[in-house]
Amino acid sequence: MQIHWHGKSFFSIDMREKKLLIDPFASSEQKSPRVEAQLVMTDPDAGIDFGDAFVVCEAGEYEVHEVFTSVLRQKCEKSIGNLIYLFEVENMSCAHLGALSCPISKENLEKIMGVDILFIPVGGKGVLGAKEAAELVNLIEPRVVVPMYFYAAGLDPDREPVENFVRALGIAPSPAEDKFKITASQLPADDRRLVLLNAHEGK
Repeated sequence: MQIHWHGKSFFSIDMREKKLLIDPFASSEQKSPRVEAQLVMTDPDAGIDFGDAFVVCEAGEYEVHEVFTSVLRQKCEKSIGNLIYLFEVENMSCAHLGALSCPISKENLEKIMGVDILFIPVGGKGVLGAKEAAELVNLIEPRVVVPMYFYAAGLDPDREPVENFVRALGIAPSPAEDKFKITASQLPADDRRLVLLNAHEGK
């Protein structure tokens, strides 16, 4: 599969002939994402028209376009709650933690433990900060870590830069990429890989 980051917690994932969107957002000038998809995982209040795409926006279990998805609700004291997306694509298990701002419940943590690819907020200001995120990564023990919700290239200037998370985690990342391609056979066997992506619009 091939992963693109579009800022904040918005990712698009190409999987053979299908495309998945996770947490897409619309700016004041743009009422729908510039990328089209067959499957969308999003907050029920996103307020975006995704056309004919199948939209997953509530807790539960789903199987759409050969993607097995489990959506968990994580309650936090200072918010109405956050959706966590667990999904399997091309024999790789993934977890997207959304705008997580509090410790994960024991029940949810048990379901996330040992995923292959973890998308995690790291920039603070309403989401996990660098230190909290690094501690959670060490609990979950994913093979690949993809940070999100951080200050980069003019985006989210009130949040911490990703370098804070890199230092807290203690893993040297490869240079930031525009996209990340990976197959199940390419997952690291022993080491953990930290992947930094450049945010961009479009396909």
